[in-house]
Amino acid sequence: MSLTSLSAEILLKISSYLVHRDRKDLRLTCNALADIIATDVLCGVVIDIQIDGGYRYESGRIRPQLDMLRWMGGGANRRVDAIRHLRIKSLSVANDSYLSKLEPAESEYSEDQDEDDDDDDDVIRVPNDTEEVMHVLIPALKALRNVQTFIWDPEPKDPAVLQGIVAEIVSQYPRLEQVVVDLPDVRSPLLSRFKNLRYLSGFSQSSTEVSRPVMEAFAQVMAQSQTSLKHFKFNFGLSKMTGRNKLPAFAFKQCSNSSVVLRLRTLHLERCVPSKTLVPHLAQLSTLRLLQSPPDFVKSKKGKRMFENFWSAIKDAGIQLQHIAVDAAPNSLVAYLKSYAGLKSFKLCKNSSIDFSVDGIFGSAERFYEEGLVRHYETLNELEISLSWEDKWCFRRTYQSTISQCRRLKILGLGLGFRQLGGDSKWRTPSELLDVEEPNLVFVLLDTIAIHCPSLKKLTIYAPTPGDSSFGSELMEEKITGWVPPPGLTPKALPYIRAMVHCCWEGFTAVYNTDKQGVRYRLSET
Repeated sequence: MSLTSLSAEILLKISSYLVHRDRKDLRLTCNALADIIATDVLCGVVIDIQIDGGYRYESGRIRPQLDMLRWMGGGANRRVDAIRHLRIKSLSVANDSYLSKLEPAESEYSEDQDEDDDDDDDVIRVPNDTEEVMHVLIPALKALRNVQTFIWDPEPKDPAVLQGIVAEIVSQYPRLEQVVVDLPDVRSPLLSRFKNLRYLSGFSQSSTEVSRPVMEAFAQVMAQSQTSLKHFKFNFGLSKMTGRNKLPAFAFKQCSNSSVVLRLRTLHLERCVPSKTLVPHLAQLSTLRLLQSPPDFVKSKKGKRMFENFWSAIKDAGIQLQHIAVDAAPNSLVAYLKSYAGLKSFKLCKNSSIDFSVDGIFGSAERFYEEGLVRHYETLNELEISLSWEDKWCFRRTYQSTISQCRRLKILGLGLGFRQLGGDSKWRTPSELLDVEEPNLVFVLLDTIAIHCPSLKKLTIYAPTPGDSSFGSELMEEKITGWVPPPGLTPKALPYIRAMVHCCWEGFTAVYNTDKQGVRYRLSET
């Protein structure tokens, strides 16, 4: 009995015991296995109608994706049925920057040319008219019946009719639940076709202005997904916007004006400033990420006030977040953390464009450690304070009692300043001399987690340095490798240590192994 004589169900069961790479190799043995195992291996497809310039320079060929589209639309195909993620980029060769560099004989296509001409086998002809692309695009899109995630990166020169076909067909996919769209170049009436989504993400990766109609259409998609939308992400990028209102505040306000209240579970904003307008839609929110805050705005009085007011509104609404990731921590955030219990993870992430000394953007580190985390001792399993600058947010002996109370921690990341590692005294201030003269703070930290945090699996030590990172790495290694754990600890109680030293232009990372004798050796370095 041959392997291919077994039923598809049995073959899929057998292949489930293989790692992903081995399953890919198994598919290469024959077409029958390639079809059957496709559901376990194939994941997504990218449609990008343009000239591959790099490929042309290597081999003298021009390679469009029309053949792939013809294959996809050629009929029932188990491999096509396995595709669950679709990404569409350019829909016209006019978007390709390399097109202008080609000679006319290469870039033009004539219907009079014989496609089967053996004398021209080395050149794949590039169509430049919309009808040719449309002829293969429609059946290919209709063949994708199981797509769950759609990523759309419209290009400026995409024909309007092709964007319309994409929106009409893809929006009707029965299993579609996630849409990610680049907003500046999408046509607003087409965007509003999408509905009943579970995950919606809008972004802008260019400086092109996002028009008001597009903003309104994006808000309409949110409203049309009112009962199902659980996860929302927006990255404002470099785009400019017409009018005073800005996404996502504008989009959420449009929903409120239509008496639509969302029930989001996850909200992720990058390069955006949060607004109280969002709060009515966050009653069921569990995860909030506010990252890459625009520095010019958050340093302004208006920006500082908006951050303070946002966290005050979250507190007043009684929203109890389980996961928080931010790059700005005003005093109102600490007040919010004091108002409830149940936080599972907190990350203060690095934003090199914002100085931690800016008043109103970063509140009291002492209040955060001594008051903000008190009600979360029993639930907190991840705490990351990733710094860009040396300051009071670095680990100190006064914070030792707080860390010792977080007994459920699995991941911990804290900073140590250059002065705390024993760096040049000219960088020290009187308040920091005390830390240098006390016992090795790395030892204090390692002792604390080894004794009080038995669940800890990973420790990351961040150490900003004002000068040469190699000198900082030597200080860090000296402080880490000399540690010996307190008596009576088993190897299971010791963490995986990842030490990082950063200066303004380069970084150093070393990973250390630990056992009952202490830090034994370095595993890797980058």
